[in-house]
Amino acid sequence: MSVSVLSTNQSVSVLSTNQSVSVLSTNLSVSVPSTNQSVSVLSTNQSVSILSTNLSVSVLSTNQSVSVLSTNQSVSVLSTNLFVSVVSTNQSVSVLSTNQSVSVLSTNLSVSVLSTNQSVPVLSNNQSVSVLSTNQSVSVLSYRSILQLVKPWHDEVKDYVFPYPRDCNPRCPLKCYGPMCTHYTQMVWATTNKVGCAIHTCHNMNVWGNVWKRTTFLVCNYSSKGNWIGEAPYKVGVPCSACPPSYGGSCSNNMCFPALNTNYLQWFK
Repeated sequence: MSVSVLSTNQSVSVLSTNQSVSVLSTNLSVSVPSTNQSVSVLSTNQSVSILSTNLSVSVLSTNQSVSVLSTNQSVSVLSTNLFVSVVSTNQSVSVLSTNQSVSVLSTNLSVSVLSTNQSVPVLSNNQSVSVLSTNQSVSVLSYRSILQLVKPWHDEVKDYVFPYPRDCNPRCPLKCYGPMCTHYTQMVWATTNKVGCAIHTCHNMNVWGNVWKRTTFLVCNYSSKGNWIGEAPYKVGVPCSACPPSYGGSCSNNMCFPALNTNYLQWFK
């Protein structure tokens, strides 16, 4: 694996086998930043345990169309159902399916960052040219569930104001009344349809010049990328109106549900 990170204050290269990953403007932030990257994955040949899969997006709202994630993993993966509660209004969220190559990319990023013990710089602006978006979480707290690492991304909803069509003239403004809202918007970005996550733990990690002990680093990559400048994350519409035909048209509590049984869990312990 060869990872090149181009940013304002870091240049890291990690060597391994059978992989080439180029990351453009990777922005890692201790406060779970959103990073947009341009990535090329040529092959995968690694023995790193991957914690990934089945991010189930449960949207609690009044007027929305949401799909539950499907899983199709062909390699050994420590499978987890990350139950993400998205609280918002009038949203239509597309299907998210787990993608092994995206998961491998997430693992490569998390392992390369921790193995090189690099500093985590401050987040910069989103790059519209990238093909993947990344949410990253760094924590030194012990946790019972991966949900505790994902929850801060969702909690940004309290600071986010959705731009309705009347606000988009012609570009939609980003109204965020907190430090960051782009983790949340990527989680609910309507055109994103694939997700892959990985987690890694390092005994010592350099974060902003300080050494953190037993640091947990979670990375989730999304494709196609979200957080396009000037666009809204989703469209206003009738509940479940965007449910794909493969889901059988079933709608419960303003959410799309597939006709087939899944291994969906509401809580992972």
